[in-house]
Order: sequence, then C-alpha cells, then structure tokens
Amino acid sequence: MVIFIRNAALVSGMIALAACGGSDVESEGAIPGGSSEEEVGAQADQASERPNNMIAKLDFSQTGAAEVRHEYEVEDLSLTGGCAQGEGVSFGFMDNANARSPSGFYVAFDGRFPIEAGQTGTFPVEEIRWMNGNVPHPELEGINVPLQYEGPGELTITEHKGGGMNGRMKGTFSGDLVERQSGDEASVTVDFDVFLGCTNLNMMDM
Repeated sequence: MVIFIRNAALVSGMIALAACGGSDVESEGAIPGGSSEEEVGAQADQASERPNNMIAKLDFSQTGAAEVRHEYEVEDLSLTGGCAQGEGVSFGFMDNANARSPSGFYVAFDGRFPIEAGQTGTFPVEEIRWMNGNVPHPELEGINVPLQYEGPGELTITEHKGGGMNGRMKGTFSGDLVERQSGDEASVTVDFDVFLGCTNLNMMDM
C-alpha cells in the first residue's frame, strides 16, 4: 500500500484532454476545423510520431538530495494534468511500472496562471512536487510512503503550438524543494517535450 501524493486534481483521469483542446477525432472525409490540407498533413505527421503516453522527452536532474532512489524509462511514464481556460496549467509525470516500489518516481508542477494558445515565456509555479521513491512508514509495518520534496519554482515554455493531442509543448520547470518530513533540500530541473497544447477552449465550449 502506498499513501500517495496529495492534490488529486493534478492526477485526475486522462490528462483532462478535453480541457486541453479536445479530441482530434473528426468526421470521416472532413478536413478538421476548416484547416488547410497542409495543416491536416502536419497533424497526421505528428500523430504518426506521437508515443502512446504523449511524452517525447523527460530529462530530470537534481542537486542536493543525499540519494536519488528512482530510475525510470520514458516509455513507462504517464502524463497527468493539463490546462483549462482561466485555470492555469499543471503537468505531472508518473512511473506507473514502479509506483509502489522503493524506486517509484513522480514529478509535477502546479501553475495557476492561464496559458493562451501558442503562448511561450517564463511563468511562476506555485508548487513543484518530486517523489524520490517510497520508504517504509516509521510506525506502520508493511506500508510505504513517498519520499516527497515540495516547493515553488518557475516554468519556461520554449515551444507551444496547436491544441490538445494535435499540439506540442516543450519547456523546463525548476525549483528549490524541501523534503516534507526530514527538511532535506534539493534543487530540481526537469526538461520536457509533450504532445499537448493549450487552447482557449474549455469543456463547456466543445
């Protein structure tokens, strides 16, 4: 059993894809949304290279933690979170294959700033969370708890185009974090490349 990470909104079902721009499913034979043939072709090319978990790259680095307990493969990660109009953008990356093990891995940021379609730049992040594996509960035998670091930081978006699963976002989030039980400190930097883009739509607009 794992006592898992708080902020269930961040880890809510299938990335809130509708809030990120909706499905890329269109009527057979139609050109989506009045797009040009060139745009449709570009979307088809992107779909052909998009992995099932929609994560093209995740490079994690840190300084300060005494021991990095986790190892992960990008193909084993799941992308959580998303972006909705007026509600900001939050992404998380979770290693489902080892979620309950001592080498479990999860890293996420929670930003309450709204991101417009195609917007790039640097933005404040209210909280970054890094789960550096699971450790035995000090009092309850057989129960593991996350070794979790938390703290504010910033997000820099360097590339942002399209919307929903037809989009692409590249960037970096980083911050100085503190382990919530021991007080140990770590500086974390995460470079990511995901097949998602924010739009000005929310679920009620679809």
